[in-house]
Amino acid sequence: MPVSCRALLCVHMSVAMILPSLLGKYEVLLRLGSGGMASVYLARTRGPGGFERLVALKVLHPHLLEEAEGRRVILEEGRIAARIRHGNVVAVTDVGESDQGIYLVMDYVEGATLSTLHRQVMDRGERIPVPIALRIVVDMLAGLHAAHETRSAEGAPLGLVHRDVSPQNVLVGADGVVRLTDFGIAKVIGSAGVTLSDQIKGKPAYMAPEQARARPIDRRADVWAAGVVAWELLTGKRMFPVGDNVATLLQVVAEPRPRLRSVDATIDAAIDDAVAQALERDPARRLATAEAFRAALLQQKWVPLADAREVAEYVAAELCDALAAPREALEAQRRPVRDALASLLQPVEGTELMVHVDERSVGGVTSPSGRQGRVQRRWVAVVVGTAVVGLGALAVLRTRGHEATASDTSPPGTASAASPSASTPVAFRPVRSESPPLAPPSVAASAAPKSTHVPLRPAGSRLPAAPPLSAASAAPVASVVATTSAKAPALLPDTLGEH
Repeated sequence: MPVSCRALLCVHMSVAMILPSLLGKYEVLLRLGSGGMASVYLARTRGPGGFERLVALKVLHPHLLEEAEGRRVILEEGRIAARIRHGNVVAVTDVGESDQGIYLVMDYVEGATLSTLHRQVMDRGERIPVPIALRIVVDMLAGLHAAHETRSAEGAPLGLVHRDVSPQNVLVGADGVVRLTDFGIAKVIGSAGVTLSDQIKGKPAYMAPEQARARPIDRRADVWAAGVVAWELLTGKRMFPVGDNVATLLQVVAEPRPRLRSVDATIDAAIDDAVAQALERDPARRLATAEAFRAALLQQKWVPLADAREVAEYVAAELCDALAAPREALEAQRRPVRDALASLLQPVEGTELMVHVDERSVGGVTSPSGRQGRVQRRWVAVVVGTAVVGLGALAVLRTRGHEATASDTSPPGTASAASPSASTPVAFRPVRSESPPLAPPSVAASAAPKSTHVPLRPAGSRLPAAPPLSAASAAPVASVVATTSAKAPALLPDTLGEH
């Protein structure tokens, strides 16, 4: 085997081993990302009528399946996130378990993380436009406030703290909507069975001072983290150096944060004040809620905020490659199926399409085969049979009409041809079909005495025999019967044989 083919086979096998093909009812398509506790996959579920829905599956790492803490954390994340219902929070719709482990089912957001978007812009030495940056922060704060306000099934406040608000956990969708995600290390205040240990959890660059000191925290720790995100988006710089976590924690605890206008004097003073209040090291002096931070940003008159359409257009322009990758992966999943179907339907080169015509063809048209042909033959037989019956009934009605006309037109003193008192047989002369036949008066009947009333059809009498049809009247019926007799052997046996 060539080296390139062997390498390709090894890569394919390694990917197949890492990527599960099926989790419950969800077909796994590709990996979207991975973190310290879990990996996130793009998957889909199908249903009747061509139904298809894309979802994101968050799957616990295999090495954590044996640890009770890991299972508890991901289950707790699902339980908490399922109670948050807001347009700026990624919804968790289900929790499942398979041979590959426990997984969360979340809404799939086509887009990218704020971290990816911001890093790409900064690598060019630019920054996100202020109207776009403000819209991202305002929507993020709306989702964060909804999480903080989450209540239990009994209606009691949970006191939820995200503890990991950062650009990596903010999704900017292709639809222009910003969503907060990943409540994996969220903390519920005052619930010993739910609260994680007080060890430091989160990213040092976005930790509040009290969180870095491992002291008790509340929602104001998330307000601090949101302030760091806003500061970095508006300045286009990192607040803390990347890589040295110890040095970052020391700066968070000991040093005050620089004001926005000290970095860029063109920034509006109202925005500078709002971000500075969110970054107060003393929680008592900090903005108390994410909603208060959001309201302070909305008070600025410097620039109008971008709407969802403008954010979507900016994301499409900046993240065209990132958005194309999942779409190409989906296309790659569907392409083999389409190619296989096309190859089956395409005739092989060098072969001819054979058309078989059997003896059951009617009128020069071959009777279709299969169920469709049987249905058509059945309908032809029904139509022909109905025509024959209809013409026969028409002939009978015409005969009876002639008889009734002859009886009604007899003179009052003359006995009817059907009367039992008439001893002389009555002869009918052939007439044309367009004029009704008239019975000639009988000689014996004309000599009988007159009476005031003669019954037309006495009780117990019988109808006379039907007169023979004339040649002109019998021709259409004979033609139909002859045609039907010629075609019926080709239709009726095959139709009746199916019953």
